[in-house]
Amino acid sequence: METLWHNANNEFQHWAQQPLKQRVAVLLCWHKALHKLSLTQDTAQAQQCVLQLKQQLQYFCLMAQRHLSDQVLPGPTGETNSLKTTGQGIYLVADLDERGSDHAFCQLLLLSCAAMLAGNSVIMRYNGQLQHWHKLLLISLHKQLPEYLLQITCSQSMQRLLDAQILAGVVGISEQNPPSNTLHCQVQGAPIRHVNIYAPQQLSNCMLLPDFLIGFCSQTCVSDNTAAMGGNAQLLAQP
Repeated sequence: METLWHNANNEFQHWAQQPLKQRVAVLLCWHKALHKLSLTQDTAQAQQCVLQLKQQLQYFCLMAQRHLSDQVLPGPTGETNSLKTTGQGIYLVADLDERGSDHAFCQLLLLSCAAMLAGNSVIMRYNGQLQHWHKLLLISLHKQLPEYLLQITCSQSMQRLLDAQILAGVVGISEQNPPSNTLHCQVQGAPIRHVNIYAPQQLSNCMLLPDFLIGFCSQTCVSDNTAAMGGNAQLLAQP
């Protein structure tokens, strides 16, 4: 368990420092790799899930380019200020159902990609048994990502994962529509932000909203003044 958190935190430290265009490029490389996967031996449902995943992933990358940007703006005294949003840390993206579905697996991957686009590392918890095509997706994704940026677990209990106070955020999905306060009660008292998605089909609405993707990153803007005072001074680091 400690290794899980240690690896995720170490990877976040490096990943969050990457320029946005680099993070987008990594996920777009996976998008291209998905087109080369051979799924002819898998079910029609599996092929449909992967098709939807490809479409939504491409859209998320586009949203990241539009709404999460590394901007360079002139300051009032002529200095150059580099403004950027930064990732928060480790996100837990979890299936809340006792048994996971193919659709839920793909949506967990999509949500993990959104969190990574915003500069976070991810621990993904999936309750279902991994199918052959699930493993193909994970292998192809891990070939593009730093080793521990996305880690998947099915053996750790949800409550044990939530007990860690180093989580930056939690996303829980369920196709069974549990009470809306289920996840809130589980994380009550923890200093983290969380998003509840009950029934993955809600993503068709959520993904159209810029705030949905931006919700995976902090609203902190960091301005590095590279001219005034003759050096690099952090002017602003507050939400």
